[in-house]
Amino acid sequence: LYQSTFFDLYQDPAMYRLLIVSADRELLRKLEEYASDAGLLGEVTALTHYPAAAEMSRQFNIKRPQIVIALVNDIKETRELLAGLTEYGPNIPFVGISQVADNRTLSWLMNQGAKACLSQPLNRHLYVDTIKRLLAESDTLEQDAVASSLYSFLPAKGGSGCSTLAANFANAAAHAGRGRVLLLDLDQGSGWS
Repeated sequence: LYQSTFFDLYQDPAMYRLLIVSADRELLRKLEEYASDAGLLGEVTALTHYPAAAEMSRQFNIKRPQIVIALVNDIKETRELLAGLTEYGPNIPFVGISQVADNRTLSWLMNQGAKACLSQPLNRHLYVDTIKRLLAESDTLEQDAVASSLYSFLPAKGGSGCSTLAANFANAAAHAGRGRVLLLDLDQGSGWS
């Protein structure tokens, strides 16, 4: 039902994450090919069907896509996808691809919050430029979100390694370059006799 394609095996800070929803396998192949040819490194999760609410929640929580791209064939399914996007990933840009350059459909998509609407046949340069623009905007939003994130590590008992885990997590976050990191170990009960 879905597949993930990694264009590069190591974690790169410039790596992107796309979620593409399309029953048209040829379109999926083209979208991945265009991004790869443009030198964009990243992970593409391709769904060949519109996801149900539980699957959508899982995709957004695990894959954390920066952009959602969907082939718009059915307004009802697209409306449900956009409702799920609003609930599970409110800051994630949506790109609709229409098989017909229908002004009514494109206008409806823009009114629903789509950041871009493309029509088929897909223009390679327009698609790549759209993805690059949205990724630049997404990086700014993601840095703001990470910079304001708060993580808590609560041990079940002393000596469970929670402080070590917190220190390693803070170190990894600092090296990821996604903002400043402050680590506070406020466990007053550990280490005191």
